[in-house]
Amino acid sequence: MAEIQIGMQANAWLREFPIAENLDTVLREIAETGYSGVEIGYHFLAGGRFNAIRPGGAPPAGDSDVTTIPDPAEVGELIADHGLDLAALHTGGTFHAEDVAREQTLPNLEVIAAFAESIGCPNVLISPAAKQEGPKTPQELHVQNQVFAEACALFAAHGAHCFHHTHGPELEDDFREVRHILELDPAHISLAYDIANAARVIGPVGAVDFMDTFRSRIGYVHYKDCRPDGVLVEAIGEGAIDWHAVAGKLTNSDYSGWVVVEIEPGHGMAANRSVKEDATLSRECIRETLGV
Repeated sequence: MAEIQIGMQANAWLREFPIAENLDTVLREIAETGYSGVEIGYHFLAGGRFNAIRPGGAPPAGDSDVTTIPDPAEVGELIADHGLDLAALHTGGTFHAEDVAREQTLPNLEVIAAFAESIGCPNVLISPAAKQEGPKTPQELHVQNQVFAEACALFAAHGAHCFHHTHGPELEDDFREVRHILELDPAHISLAYDIANAARVIGPVGAVDFMDTFRSRIGYVHYKDCRPDGVLVEAIGEGAIDWHAVAGKLTNSDYSGWVVVEIEPGHGMAANRSVKEDATLSRECIRETLGV
């Protein structure tokens, strides 16, 4: 079987404390529970501790009088001190509205791309903002792809590969939005497939079958679990998703990449354990089903 690396997303600890101020604790608990890497939302690093301007990214275009990049040496050293790899940075923005994309999203991504290169991060997950009212029009999807292509080229110039992180609205109407994004060059963009986000739209069985349809573009996987009604659960293996079937899809296709656990606070999830306990149970489920 090809090498699969197992990571944990830092945002799980939001239900216990702010991430930036407690990143050392987050990283220590990720390492102690058997993960080899961490995925971090850039906006969690863009806090006062790491000398960035504000949660969210860059300043308005043209404003150069503020510090915009967290100290990559400090963040990188902290991650390395715990024996972890930086699996990916996670960011997002509005891509379908050209004025917003050019005034805000692309300037933000320029800052994040520079940070990714400075810290040696090879992977960047991008979550495009949903449209507030109704699905995106064909023209909006066209604009979104144009901006995505520019973003991918920007990150590639800084040594990072882009992954489109899947959410519910993009999977509706026979995966209309995902299919449109995947018209972009596979050399520049892959899928970061979030299994529970899919299960909440197309059901747990459909979420597993999705992996056959789009296997050639899946290069990063979010392990997240939910009940049949879509309510998220605390630990992998406690919901309705068949993780043995997911593991079979990965191993049979010789998947080589990151599998990252996401224990997302909210969406109806009731937490009864510590995040560290949930991370431990999730890691045990991965060992049992995936064998790594």
